[in-house]
Amino acid sequence: MKKSALLLLFVFLGYNLVYCQLPHTFTNTAAINVDGQAYDVAVSSDGTVFIANGYDGLRAYTFDGTTFTNTAHINLDGIEILAVTVSFDGSVFTASGDGGIHAFTYNGNSFTNTASAQGFHAKDIAVSADGTVFTAGESSRLYAFSYNGSSFNKITEILNYDIYATGLTVSSDNTVFIAIESNGLIAFSFDGSTFSKTANIGDGESDAHSVIVSSDGTVFLSNGDAGGLCAYTYDGVSFTQITQTDIGRTIDAAISSDGTIFLANSNNGLRAYTFDGSGFTNTANIEDGYPISVAVSSSGTIFTTNGGGLLSAYTYSGSTAGIEQIDSELFTDFVLQQNYPNPFNPATKITFQAAKNDHYSLQVYNMSGQKVAVLLDGHCQAGTHQVLFDARNLSSGTYFYRLDGGGTSVIKKMILLK
Repeated sequence: MKKSALLLLFVFLGYNLVYCQLPHTFTNTAAINVDGQAYDVAVSSDGTVFIANGYDGLRAYTFDGTTFTNTAHINLDGIEILAVTVSFDGSVFTASGDGGIHAFTYNGNSFTNTASAQGFHAKDIAVSADGTVFTAGESSRLYAFSYNGSSFNKITEILNYDIYATGLTVSSDNTVFIAIESNGLIAFSFDGSTFSKTANIGDGESDAHSVIVSSDGTVFLSNGDAGGLCAYTYDGVSFTQITQTDIGRTIDAAISSDGTIFLANSNNGLRAYTFDGSGFTNTANIEDGYPISVAVSSSGTIFTTNGGGLLSAYTYSGSTAGIEQIDSELFTDFVLQQNYPNPFNPATKITFQAAKNDHYSLQVYNMSGQKVAVLLDGHCQAGTHQVLFDARNLSSGTYFYRLDGGGTSVIKKMILLK
């Protein structure tokens, strides 16, 4: 290969990822076709799974660890349900685009539509700990409603032309965070009667889809093709970006009780990350169904929908293989060793020496310059590390693996021979 061609190989990169072995694994335990669009998924405290199913309406499922059972279904006569959330008392709320918002009770085998508020566009919906319902969409407005079990009462609204909401969430102090399709992230404080815009971060070129907040107040933005997953601090008046990881088209995110972040990536499947306050570490991924929505139950089961009618369940567990620090001796050099064995079938080990604590990425490319695996994307301690690359889903051929970190990049070649 000519040098110019080799250079181009690592400039024009695709984003088609495949299975690779990481410190944890996902196992797909069940899947069911829900006879609709399956736009959004939410899980109640008792483990009931609710699906915003487009024009098919709202559906409820129980899950026993291996099987889904459809327990209830309601259709609102042509109103499309785009998003769903569940309050602490078990009330179910939905956003329906131009159809406004709706509230439902669920008794284990049926829904009752108890309230509706219409005349505005609602793309997403969130409920605070005190029961206040927040919604926003494409109408340049953010709304707050109270709900008494039988009706909505509008508390207030705010007009802001930056609001073209694709997702929203509310923190424990009633700060509302809104993902804006082309303008990043906006925060509004809410004092119980009025909104105040407090912060905005974005460059007009974002692809924001959803936003979540961790228990320590870190804000995570699913930024589609324009940054993957981004982490921010928020001090009440401004956002500061901590880091981001470019992982393709990230559409939705959920956080488990231990702080693990699960991503629905419509290009790269279901992914898991830990966050240490300064960087992300990819701990698991599975290409299965190309999800657009994700939720995690209190028991740790992960549920996804793919926008094409598929609801899936996964377990997430540790693995003995993956990224392993095998020596903490400090080095002055940044070294990427030749993989062993080479040629290999189907797995090989890649060892590298990190000269300092830093963010490192280890990626694999095919001869066409397409990225086919991400083996590491996170912070590593100084020392020697070993990564297992499982290429069972790849065809025979020559591949390149590239390590970036500490301001340096190293590329080596390996051969998969089946």
